[in-house]
Amino acid sequence: MVTHGAASNPFFSPIENGAKQAAKDFNMDFSYEAPQDGSPTEEAQLIKAAIAKKPDGLIVTDPNEKAIDPAIQQAVKAGIPVVIFNAGEDVYQELGAIGFVGQSEELAGQQAGQKMADAGVTHLLCVIQQPLNVLYTRCNAAKASMEKAGGQSTQLVVDGNDPTSSQRQIAAALSQDSSIDGILTLGEIGFQPAMAAIKQQSAEGKVKIGTFDMSDDDLAGVKDGSVLFVVDQQQYLQGYEPMAMIAQYARYKLAPLNPYVTGPSFVTKDNVESVEALIKQGIR
Repeated sequence: MVTHGAASNPFFSPIENGAKQAAKDFNMDFSYEAPQDGSPTEEAQLIKAAIAKKPDGLIVTDPNEKAIDPAIQQAVKAGIPVVIFNAGEDVYQELGAIGFVGQSEELAGQQAGQKMADAGVTHLLCVIQQPLNVLYTRCNAAKASMEKAGGQSTQLVVDGNDPTSSQRQIAAALSQDSSIDGILTLGEIGFQPAMAAIKQQSAEGKVKIGTFDMSDDDLAGVKDGSVLFVVDQQQYLQGYEPMAMIAQYARYKLAPLNPYVTGPSFVTKDNVESVEALIKQGIR
């Protein structure tokens, strides 16, 4: 398994946990590789290194098609079954992968934008913590929902590896445009600086926030009402199911006909307590 999940990104822990459990369940040898900084170029290099080991299967994320697709095509050409997960739903079939497991990012963005609009937000700031295709898809879809509801959405790209700089950029955006009354962040490394920026600008209550991908902090915000929702894409399944696909293909040449969709689902005040314990277990 090769992903763009940098060591500092907590989102990928349940993915790795799911894959490890599947490795036990299906009696498979398993290794996990990821670039230290989330670099698509480095991920492509790791995929090529994995190809050289001639594995029975390769599981990869595809957040940057220009950088990563050639490496995936190289694996397919070498006869290695590939499952793409988390990012790459639009291209997995044309690349020759046997399956895709992950969230429908366009649908997730649409529904997140609609929830912001339903909460009364008229000007949404969508914070992109890394220049990845999948994150722009979310923001673009949220923008479409906001505009359909009569609102607007602005995108802000920050450096997810520098939370201090990210907070400064978000705070500056709030200061420069007082019409911004909602923030959508696309993961924990964008959520933390956004919450800090809201407090810095004394905008609690005025600027509403929703986010993608669960953590202790954003779930605590859902519980106390400071966070509208968290989008859950069930990333444990994104680790487990690709391993199952590789096992079934290697043993029986069986493969799914359609993408395996793991999200979006939404965690709100109504259901937060039922999933909170699973966060601590590294499953949700």
